[in-house]
Amino acid sequence: MNYVASSNDLRMDQDIKYLEIRAARDYMEHLVKNPNQTYMGVIFCNDKWEIEAGIDLPCKFETQTSSKLLFYNIIYNSSHNLNDPLGGDFSATYPKDVLITKLKLDLDNGILAHFGRSSLKMEIKIQDFPKLALRFWSGMDMVAIMGAFLFLIPYLVNVIF
Repeated sequence: MNYVASSNDLRMDQDIKYLEIRAARDYMEHLVKNPNQTYMGVIFCNDKWEIEAGIDLPCKFETQTSSKLLFYNIIYNSSHNLNDPLGGDFSATYPKDVLITKLKLDLDNGILAHFGRSSLKMEIKIQDFPKLALRFWSGMDMVAIMGAFLFLIPYLVNVIF
């Protein structure tokens, strides 16, 4: 997180706050106690992450591989991505969030730097998911269908007045 703070001109303990949280409900309680103060959170998991009583998510995978693996989650307020107050076009793809993408890139580069791989630097390029045109509107000519109405209305209004 120090790498993320330094690469984004943020201050630890002011802009970035460290919380020691053991379970998902603790994080949710923090969000409820501090409304509108958290845009995104990063949860690093070292041992296990308790989802609910008796349900744990393991965070150690070194038994399956000889490499050092790190487990983290980025949790963010997805309501900031909605452009339209009514929810927008539900058939459209979910919008990308450049701040979350930048955070993930900084986290990954910070992990590389932490383990002494500072010569490696990740770069990413993002693009929108391809959007398909609706078949209902393809090949439709609104002037041919509604033209008689649309071209008649101005003259009809003049005749009435």
